[in-house]
Amino acid sequence: MRRAIILILIFVVSSTMLYGQTYDEWIDRYQTQLKNDSLAAAEQSLLAALKLESTGKQAGYIWSNLGTLQRNLGKYEQAIDSYNKALLVLPHSITIHMNRAALYSELNRFEQAIQDYSDIILIDPDYETAYYLRGLARIEAGDTLAAKQDFEIILKKNKSSALGRIGTATLLNATGRYREAAEIYSEVIRFNPRKAAFYLNRSESYLMDKKPGKALKDINTAIEIDPTNPVFYYMRGKIKNALFEPESAKTDFAKAVQLGLDPRLLNETDEKK
Repeated sequence: MRRAIILILIFVVSSTMLYGQTYDEWIDRYQTQLKNDSLAAAEQSLLAALKLESTGKQAGYIWSNLGTLQRNLGKYEQAIDSYNKALLVLPHSITIHMNRAALYSELNRFEQAIQDYSDIILIDPDYETAYYLRGLARIEAGDTLAAKQDFEIILKKNKSSALGRIGTATLLNATGRYREAAEIYSEVIRFNPRKAAFYLNRSESYLMDKKPGKALKDINTAIEIDPTNPVFYYMRGKIKNALFEPESAKTDFAKAVQLGLDPRLLNETDEKK
């Protein structure tokens, strides 16, 4: 009996210590947990901190951090709710709008992503990235005319903009004009010869234009520049399939998953065969 009483007292004292922490102590715990990649624990620390202080500018940043944590944990609806609360406090935060828009795009909720990018442009009419990302979202939503206008705005403001050119090339790919898209990527690569992503982009254009040999050369260059990007191996796997090299393709797909690619993308590739 005495042992049971002692255990109850220990539990009560421990609980009091845990829930009696200050806001700053919860934030310190969150930062430590984040460094240790303990995302679930870090989420709980932020929730505890917000119970003590849920309004004000600082709370807005905490809601934003919580949204990003929840997104990484796959809690997408909770993440959106957290971003919403952050924007109630910080309605002009470009970073929070960008984060929420990226999540909306990830969930294929492109109209909502477009609205976020439009809000960003209202805050900063010269923010080139917002026009570019809104253009990409509009392509996904099927509004190619509006997407074209976004990329034209970028190029009007900055004729040498890589984003404007890449956006235009993406639009050309989406409308079946693969050769023209590849030509634009070639111009961009000329000025950015060590940018691996641009070789990936041109590789995709070549593949869709039924030129897998050229596509393979480009994706090999991308991997040479950055051998840690899983998307590059995934793309090379697709090209190897087009070249009728299924075993080599499997090796690349396995490498892509090993480096962090979502395995569901492989299922989508199989379904399209």
